[in-house]
Amino acid sequence: MLRIQRIHKFLLNIDIYSTILGGQKFVTGSIVLPVVASLKNLFKPDDKDAMYIANMKEEMLDDFKRRVAENLNGDFLLKATALDARFKNLKVIQHKEARDEIFNNLEKELRELIEKTPTQKDSEDNQEAPKKKMKIGLDFDESDEETEMDDIAKKEIT
Repeated sequence: MLRIQRIHKFLLNIDIYSTILGGQKFVTGSIVLPVVASLKNLFKPDDKDAMYIANMKEEMLDDFKRRVAENLNGDFLLKATALDARFKNLKVIQHKEARDEIFNNLEKELRELIEKTPTQKDSEDNQEAPKKKMKIGLDFDESDEETEMDDIAKKEIT
């Protein structure tokens, strides 16, 4: 019975993390890396674990690391996590230098985007007058009535 309780406790934690990722209508990319880090910590064997649970955790951790490396875009997810106010300190990243590098790369990328983006004055100079849009899907033809009204208006003016 104790064996089943230990396995249940372990699997319950996995269920919680999978619900965070898949149980919501919309999951933001910024939450993925914190959940991945939490799962990696959960899969690390502990001294208190029974041998069968420690073995299971080792196997799951190896498989999980392989799948994460193959399927996740780490650079994109790091940027998304860094830009989320909930994770602004990036505690998911262990080394402070790596955290600083992520923010420096984001800043560099934003500066490059600003340089490439034309200023408002430049875009106003190059902008042509907007063309009139055709009315689509109307049940009547306005042009006939407008012509009649124009003729009536001209007669009244003269």
